[in-house]
Amino acid sequence: MYGFVISIMVDNHSLANYCSLGGFLPLILLNGCIWPLEGMPKALRWLSYVLPTTYSSISLRAIIYQGLSISNSQVYNGYLISIGWILLYFIITILGIRYKSL
Repeated sequence: MYGFVISIMVDNHSLANYCSLGGFLPLILLNGCIWPLEGMPKALRWLSYVLPTTYSSISLRAIIYQGLSISNSQVYNGYLISIGWILLYFIITILGIRYKSL
């Protein structure tokens, strides 16, 4: 859905490519996959919890390393937050398409 939002915001494919690559690196670096959240400064940790991929990576680590099931609140919250982000991007995409067609 992130790609759809970018595609309705820019006019050419090269700018869309730059925007997606520019947004991808902070998502990967700040979501806790490469560097643990506990080792980040407080400002970056706060910023990482606002990103859409942080809670899903926390849920994935809980499943892989701790063997938790989907009924656990830590895993369940990751799924719900991911679904929420998908719906938000979907709504933004639909509104953007309607706005561009006017």
